[in-house]
Order: sequence, then structure tokens, then C-alpha cells
Amino acid sequence: MNVFKNYFDVVFRRPYGDSPDLEDDIRKVRGKLISWTGDETPEIGFKDQHTGKNQLEKDIKNCLISVSLDPKNPDTHYNLGVAYAKAGKLDKAIEEFLKTTRLDGDHIEAHYNIGVLLSKKGLYENAIWEYNKVLRLQPNHYKAHYNLGLLLTNRGLLDYAMQEFEAVERIRHDKAKEHYNRGIKFAKREEYANAIQEFREALRLKPDLYEAHNNIGVILNDQGLVERAIEEYNKALTMAKEDADVHFNLALTYYKKGDLGEAIREFHESSRIRQGFAEAHYCAGLIYMDRGEPDNAVIEFEKAIMNRQDYDMAYYHLAMALEELEINKEAINAYQNFIKYAHDHPDMVRYANSRLNELFKK
Repeated sequence: MNVFKNYFDVVFRRPYGDSPDLEDDIRKVRGKLISWTGDETPEIGFKDQHTGKNQLEKDIKNCLISVSLDPKNPDTHYNLGVAYAKAGKLDKAIEEFLKTTRLDGDHIEAHYNIGVLLSKKGLYENAIWEYNKVLRLQPNHYKAHYNLGLLLTNRGLLDYAMQEFEAVERIRHDKAKEHYNRGIKFAKREEYANAIQEFREALRLKPDLYEAHNNIGVILNDQGLVERAIEEYNKALTMAKEDADVHFNLALTYYKKGDLGEAIREFHESSRIRQGFAEAHYCAGLIYMDRGEPDNAVIEFEKAIMNRQDYDMAYYHLAMALEELEINKEAINAYQNFIKYAHDHPDMVRYANSRLNELFKK
């Protein structure tokens, strides 16, 4: 079983104000292909379209004109073969695809389409021959492997058929991985439309790749499309209900939507699944502060710090919560730890020092 990992770090930035906020926590969305499920219905080398009869005849006529103008061009015969096949004229389609291969013996899709059409006509031996031609030209043509596997299964050659299906699994796995990694690269460059397209293609090849749903959700949330993001996260959770990262991202999206109750529930679920998930405890604490529950916030911030001793922002908000509860001695300690660990928040350090001056006076 092949496993690869990648990490897609997405930062949700929110302006810092007087009240606690989720500001700049990073969600790490894991991207690993572990297994695949499901088979694909064999496809012809072109997609059947619900085109009207008049349009199909028009397409055939146009292709015939192209062939008459350029009869030695294999692509004109190939296009005519496609037009005939869409119109259900299988014999004429096969004839044009054969002409294509006589002009270009390495025309992979022509050989593949011949195999598909011969199978439709029940000429299975000839179809097997064509699929083998395809695979000699392109060993990773997974549709040819799949269709060949079906034909071998029907003939009772199960061991040989299994070899073909194993090849399909390997090739589709590799293709899904390729699209998934391209999606991550596009996302990091903030080319979100391209990223989503690549993740969708990975899902087409590997429908149980829940990490792709998760990453699409991250992008949609970043674009403010929270309902669609929630839908993607829920799809991911139907496949991997115990993934802490997905629950964490779902919680962030509920927070953005303004549904604090669901956000809290998902943060708690995330920290239940992954013991020591400091960011989940921290974000839960922020929401408790927003809801005016500093006592619960203190519990969450302390859990975050327990698992990450240098968590500067957790110390900062812990100090604020303790101040609200008038536990000043511990608030002083929390502010001091914030100042000790904070390196990128000069304005907040100045504010913490001002609060320390006030607390020391009491």
C-alpha cells in the first residue's frame, strides 16, 4: 500500500480587535492517498452526447467534407469515426478508425475506440487484440486495462483479469496523486479555481480521497462560501469521521458563519480525536470569550498551554480571561509569559505591559 503525504497550510487572517478573535491560526490539511475504491464504467474514447439527429447528420457531413479535402490526414478519418459512433453507425465508425490506424499505426485512441466498438458488437477476441495494441503503445492506458480485464473476466481468465484490474488500481492511484499534488501547488499560489479543478479530478479517479474534499472546503471557506465549504467538510467526514483536521476546519467555518455552538462542538470533537491538539483548545477558548464565558475559556487556554508551552497567544487571552474573573495574580503570570514568548506582536506586548502596570497597582 503506497502512502504519500503533503501539507496544505492555509491561513485565515482576521483583524485583531479589542475582543478575542481567531486571527491567524493555521490549519494543516493532510493530503495522503491510502487506498482506493470503486470501478469505472468503461468509456469509449469520446463521450456520447445527447445531440439531436439533425446535428449528428450535420457533424457527419462536415467530417466527410474534411476527409475529402484531406484524405491522407488520420485525424480527419478519426473525427469522422467519432461522428459515426455518436450517431450509432458502428460499422462505419470502425471503418474510419481502421483507416486512421492505417495512416497512423500509433494512433492510440483509434485503436482504443475500435476495441470498444468491437466489444459492443460482441467481437470480443478482436476487441482484446485492439486493447493489447493500445497497451503496447501506452502501457498506462488504464481504461484499456480495465476493459481488457472485463473481457478476460467474461472468458473466465480470472488470473489474467486480476492483473489488468491491479494495473488499473495502480495507474488511477498515480493519476489521482498527480492531480492532488497539482491542486496543492495551485492552492499555495492562490490559483483557487485551478486548485479546485485538480482536486475534483483527483476525486473522480479516487472517490474516497476525503482529503480533497477537505482542501476544497478550505478554499471555499477562504472565499467566504461557507455553506459550500461545510458541505465539502461533511462529505469528507462521511469517509473519515475521526479525522481531527476536518473537524477543526469545519469548526472554523461554523465560526465564520456565526454558529458558535456548532463551532464549539467541532473544536471539542477535534481535540477529543487528537489528544493535545493545542490549536483546537485555543480556538474553543476564543469562542468562550466571545460568548462571555471566561471561566470555560480559562480551561481551554490552559489545556492549549499544557500541550504547547510557548503558545504566546494562548497566554495573552488567558490573561484577559483571568482579568475578567479578577484572578489578578495568575493574570500577571500569564501576561509575563506572553511577553516572554511573543516575538511578532509588538503592539500587543505594549498593551500587555500596560495591563501589568495596572495590575501591579492593585
